[in-house]
Amino acid sequence: MQSDIKRIGALMISVIASVSLIWIFISSLLFPEKNVNFIINTGMLIFIFEFLSVHSSVMIIGIQQSPKKMFWLKVGLFSFYFLFVTVVALVESNWFFLFLFLSSLATKIFLNKAVDRSIMSILTPFIYVALLLISVSIVCSFPHFFEIIFPFPAEIMQTLTESGSTGLFIEVPQTLLSWGALYYSLSLIVNLIIFFVARRTKIEQPVLK
Repeated sequence: MQSDIKRIGALMISVIASVSLIWIFISSLLFPEKNVNFIINTGMLIFIFEFLSVHSSVMIIGIQQSPKKMFWLKVGLFSFYFLFVTVVALVESNWFFLFLFLSSLATKIFLNKAVDRSIMSILTPFIYVALLLISVSIVCSFPHFFEIIFPFPAEIMQTLTESGSTGLFIEVPQTLLSWGALYYSLSLIVNLIIFFVARRTKIEQPVLK
């Protein structure tokens, strides 16, 4: 009973982190005037931080050493990535990067705690990579679709143009924001499926006498 409560608690933390990520992208699409800083200052670095989140979660979850060694390896790995993201956030004056990294990492680590190292937790990193590729392919295939659905004020578009940067995510920022909303929404759905599949599998396992 206590074990189930811990797993459900871990799942809830993972869900809350996912919803926070989804909301920041959706709110930027729906209310661009209130999220100008996020829209203008957040770009391709999001993909780097998501990759770091996936990679660090795989390393943290997959480390198999003695408890003491495992603890310090995890602390060292997390500290390295945390410091890297913090430095980038300071240089870019954009603390959204740190929020995105920590929230994304929380969704993965606490999901693993919720499924308790089942076969599903081993497959999760590969699923995230697949979702990343699928979501990028979708938004890049229909950029003008998202531009029409979520029109941005001319002031924001002019600021982006004057930044000197080019590329799809700069010229049509709705694509990057739509990617974030889509990717983290799919991740949330998959996380819930993984949790319930792992839970059902455990329940259906025969008890050895």
